[in-house]
Amino acid sequence: MMNAKRTLPAVLSTAVLLSLVGCTGQGNYTREGVSMAKERMSFLKSATEWELARQAFLAGDLEKALRKVDTSLEINDTVVKSHVLKGRILIEMGNLGTALESLKTAAALDPEEPDAQYYLGIVYERINEPELARESFERACDLDDYNPVYAVAAAEMMIDLDRVEEAKVYLGSIPMAENNAGIRQSLGHIALIEQDPAKAVQYFQQARLLAPDDAGIAEDLIHAQILAGKWREAERNIALLLKKPENKDRQDLMILHAKALMNTGRAVEARTIYQEMVSQAEGRSDVEGWIGLANASLMVGDSGPSARPRPVSYSSRPILTRDTPSTRCTTVRQRITRAHTAQSKPPSRSSPTTRAFMPSEPSSSVIWATTRPHSRASPTPPSSIQRMPSMLGC
Repeated sequence: MMNAKRTLPAVLSTAVLLSLVGCTGQGNYTREGVSMAKERMSFLKSATEWELARQAFLAGDLEKALRKVDTSLEINDTVVKSHVLKGRILIEMGNLGTALESLKTAAALDPEEPDAQYYLGIVYERINEPELARESFERACDLDDYNPVYAVAAAEMMIDLDRVEEAKVYLGSIPMAENNAGIRQSLGHIALIEQDPAKAVQYFQQARLLAPDDAGIAEDLIHAQILAGKWREAERNIALLLKKPENKDRQDLMILHAKALMNTGRAVEARTIYQEMVSQAEGRSDVEGWIGLANASLMVGDSGPSARPRPVSYSSRPILTRDTPSTRCTTVRQRITRAHTAQSKPPSRSSPTTRAFMPSEPSSSVIWATTRPHSRASPTPPSSIQRMPSMLGC
């Protein structure tokens, strides 16, 4: 009995000690787990704030985007993409100094992040440091040579540095150069710089096959075809662009289309386009449209059944028309004769040969007609000028 009484306290003491040791070990494990859970939670919160910042940035709400990305960085300032996003936001806000700091921080945290190098290049380009910009773009391309944006940006900086040949070789060395529309388009631009429009046409055609819906490539191809004298191909491509709803009211494409038609012997169609242009409210003050209408009208009048229309150099003069047909035709003939007489006389300070006859009434319409240069000894206007009223519908 005495031994049992002595043994019981010892057993209880041992049990308490063991329980305390167990509690201590469990407490350390629990604290470690709580710490890891808090860290995971901070990452989740940081990621959530970053996503909200990205969405605000894409929506154009830069102030909100900056607030959200700052919140993300306050929670966790070791996330590279948060620093990159902040740099992009600051670039759009025009705060290039702070943007440069954010992007340098991102590059220091992860030197292998291509976006950090790319946007560093953009900042350097904005602050007129083309060599540093080129180095950053090339570094981004080295880290990800399957992103054409990096390669094209590096090539553009080489062109800005007057290293066109180097840019051409560099683009050709990119692994996806043969199968990327952006790189083929850039090579086409280089060909135009080298004054080789035929080669540029080839590059732009390749780019268009790779990206048939890219309107920028289509317009580059049209301009290259015009420079190369391929007017028929250019006219077809312009007509295709004008069929798209977003291009139907583009005056620049309409004028380009009319010029292409005139250079392919279709002056009647060109005149129709010019007439439609100048009949619209926005085209009534378009000088190029009025001059084009006059040139197209004159070409139609000069071309017979067996003669082909040919471009002629003219000096432009505005001709006033009135509201009634008879008055309009009389005024047209008077203005043409007056313009011819003024051309036949030697120029003087008080009566320059380039003087414009402006309308006397704000509501009067002005037709920009043209007169052909002729011999000063000719006592009467040439036949093409005499026929001008009939070409204008008189």
